[in-house]
Amino acid sequence: MDAMVLTDPKTFPTEEIVAENLGKKFALWQTFFEEIHANQPDLATEWRYYNDGKSWLMKITRKKKTVVWLTVCAGMFRITAYVTEKARAAVTASALSDACKEQFLTGKRFGKLAAITVTFKKKADLKDARALIALKLAMK
Repeated sequence: MDAMVLTDPKTFPTEEIVAENLGKKFALWQTFFEEIHANQPDLATEWRYYNDGKSWLMKITRKKKTVVWLTVCAGMFRITAYVTEKARAAVTASALSDACKEQFLTGKRFGKLAAITVTFKKKADLKDARALIALKLAMK
């Protein structure tokens, strides 16, 4: 498991705090958000502290729909989308990498939902992030 950061409920995750925790990966963070704002300007972001996970998570939404959850870990970050089994055909036909599709097909289920996570460690991970966000936005 990756080292969780942003665990103090009294310390709001500012850009500076995120940069400090991501180190060299902060440039990837900036590129990710530049792409989101350029390609999906109607997406909104909101940080919230969640007691069940004892950490801050960013929820990225369109209107009332949660598109992805973002987690910051030491030296990296990840986004996770929850998808229903009904989306199997859409997931397998999507531009997601085989590794992401495999997460959906064989990963742990949360009731009727399966998680697809993109971990940002290199610039190529942006491709899966774009595909995951597009997949979620195409769903009802």
